[in-house]
Order: sequence, then structure tokens, then C-alpha cells
Amino acid sequence: MIKHGMNTRILWENVLYFLIFPFLVIGGVLVLGIFSSLLIVVGIILIPIFVICVLFQPLQDRIFRRRMIDTGRYLTLEQLEQKLAQGTGTLLLIGSRRPVWWTSDDIVAKAPLELPRNEKIEQSEELKEIAEACDTKYTDYQAGIGQYVDVPYNYSNQDLESMFPNAKILTILTSYRGYEIVQGNLHRTEKTHLEE
Repeated sequence: MIKHGMNTRILWENVLYFLIFPFLVIGGVLVLGIFSSLLIVVGIILIPIFVICVLFQPLQDRIFRRRMIDTGRYLTLEQLEQKLAQGTGTLLLIGSRRPVWWTSDDIVAKAPLELPRNEKIEQSEELKEIAEACDTKYTDYQAGIGQYVDVPYNYSNQDLESMFPNAKILTILTSYRGYEIVQGNLHRTEKTHLEE
């Protein structure tokens, strides 16, 4: 009798399984279909936006370059080479690749404390304030006094450092920790344009 009851229970479980299984499959297919449809819709919306941004980037670069020329804040790579050959000024690298700025000020000598040479060193509040002040004073697009250096896209910061080994170079970073400033080029592991 117990055995017969167990068989009936197993039978009902199998019947329920076969009744519910098609709904589970249909539900899974519907969820997958809805998710796929949403991905397609998002792709249809985002791909043209991405294409427009990529196509307009050279135009934005030309507008920015023209604005820097009009305000007298533009240097070619050849002009930068002449200025650095004279041993004047500081080269400012913002982040890992772009943009690059130059100022006639000797920021390293003017700094009220020694600027670190390693980005792994914890930056004090004073260093963060120096980095923010440099970013505002020299690289602000509207109010800054630094000169934008028109560096070809295929040049890395490593290329600049190897082209101008005696130049004073500062890298300014912004991260979740705030502003940071470091002497030199932080990205020395990049493959240089000169090695290609």
C-alpha cells in the first residue's frame, strides 16, 4: 500500500513535470527573445551615436586646434623642440595620452615641496592642491595659460620623453582619489612610435 502510494505520487510528479515543462521552455524562450530584442534596440540606438561621435572627433579636434591658435596657445612639435632645446619650461602630460601642454614656467622649481617621481606614493593634500592648481592654471581650455602642443596621434608620451630626455615633464592625473601629480611620464611601458 505504501509502495502503491509512492508510485501514485511519482506518477503525479511526472505528470506535473510534463505539464509544467513546456511552460518553462516557452517562458525561457520569451525571456531570451525579449532580452535579445532589447539588445537589438539598444544596438540600433547606440551604434549610430557611436559612429557620429567617431566621425565628428576630427572636426572637434580641428575646432579645438583653431581655438588654441586664435588665443595664441598653440605649439607645433617643432616649436616645442626649439623651446625645450633652450632648456626652458615644463611639459605637462594629462593622463596617459592626450592632451599635451607646455608652459614656460618651471613648475618643478616653483613647487613648494618636492614633487613625487612615483605614482604609487600616497599623495598628500598639498600635492593634490598643486596638481589641481596646475590643471586650472595651465591646461584649462578657456582660462589657462599653458600652450597646447599638437602631437601626432601615433606618438605616445613615451615618444615625447625619449625625444626630449632633458625636459622637465609632469603628469597630472585625475582619479577617484582626486588630482595627482608626478614628475616624468608614468606610462613607460607603452610601445613608442619611434620603435615601430
